[in-house]
Amino acid sequence: MCAIERKDEILMKFVDGRRKYSSTVEALIDMFLYERYEDYQSLEGKGTMQLAEEFDAWRMQKDKEKPNTRWRVISNKLDFTKKVKGLRAIETMRVRRDGKQITVFSIEGRPRYKEPKRVKLNKTQSALFKELQVKEFVRQWEREGNRIIGKQTSDVFFEYRMWLLTEAKYNHLEATQREFTMWVKEEMKCETRRKRINGKQVPVFWDSGATRLDLGNYLD
Repeated sequence: MCAIERKDEILMKFVDGRRKYSSTVEALIDMFLYERYEDYQSLEGKGTMQLAEEFDAWRMQKDKEKPNTRWRVISNKLDFTKKVKGLRAIETMRVRRDGKQITVFSIEGRPRYKEPKRVKLNKTQSALFKELQVKEFVRQWEREGNRIIGKQTSDVFFEYRMWLLTEAKYNHLEATQREFTMWVKEEMKCETRRKRINGKQVPVFWDSGATRLDLGNYLD
């Protein structure tokens, strides 16, 4: 067994010496929660993005104190949220704070749909369910006062994935980013254009009435 594998094996038995982890990053997240939030109830109402940023800061501090490649593993914020939910058996819910909808951890969670019995769907049926959920997300997103026109397609797709995780009935049916963009364009009757944002050309949702103002503080 090589040295790196040995380190990972030791790390994956963290906390009580018996627990096994699916990955190094999962072990690090558990270590972080054990140090900072030993009482899992203290996670109540904590923003998922805020906790993910705390985890990254914690990793960097650990690496500064005792340099080791294990502290430098990267977890995207969506995957981080899923792992925290699994490790602490808690839920997430959407709440409005300071006029914005954010996702927070919740001990009990908001009452959700009864978990549907998973039946085998053919390719056509799966695509139909995914399309319906994407369009429901678009309608709900607009009802809550959020905009899509002028937003980067990748940013809106990220919000859809968070919504799928917390509020969708069939959350195991996730559209690809290509499918998502196509169905949003159908629902919004808009198109995508490449615009310069922060010095980079990126695709954004656009329509004939959109102006530079729809890009917020960004430059066209």
